[in-house]
Amino acid sequence: MANVYVIEGRLDTAFTNYTESLKIFEQINHPRYKASNMNGLAAIFLELNKIDKAKAYLNKALEISHNTQDQEVLFDTMILMTKTSLIEGNTAKGKSFAQKALEIGKRLGRKYKETMASLLLGIAEDNEDKIKKNIVTFKNLGLKYYLAEGYYFYSKLLLKHAKKKEARKYLKKSQNLFKDIGNEHYIRKLEAIFRELVN
Repeated sequence: MANVYVIEGRLDTAFTNYTESLKIFEQINHPRYKASNMNGLAAIFLELNKIDKAKAYLNKALEISHNTQDQEVLFDTMILMTKTSLIEGNTAKGKSFAQKALEIGKRLGRKYKETMASLLLGIAEDNEDKIKKNIVTFKNLGLKYYLAEGYYFYSKLLLKHAKKKEARKYLKKSQNLFKDIGNEHYIRKLEAIFRELVN
């Protein structure tokens, strides 16, 4: 249920769900769900730009998933570590984590996971062709949330290169999709970016 709240941008509710679930799975010592909920909390802290807290949970999740060799959970951890590294401006680390996530995604045979990792790898490599290819894949798969996120990541890269006109186009695409989904967090986030672009 917490994952649904994240997609809807209801981070406070998602945080409560992940926190309560984590307590339960710590009590019964269930490694997979402990690590999974730690990843969920890390994702929320990333959205709130609380990087140190996100990294603390990710390091714990990484240790558990390495010990259990749980590839599903390890994939999510690698994706979140990629995002963390890119937020910190460490593209070399981001590329390394994205490559590991891509390898896991291929092994799992999950197209959307493979696409997610490949898109983030494109961001880390500053490879617009790769980014656009993966955006098209998400579009074909009909995955609105990941497509909206892909548009958002790409627009941030375009802004980094001062390509404001093109960035606005992808920000608008992202905004429209997040409005369709009803993601309150990203709607506010994108509105703030548009205000900054006007100033």
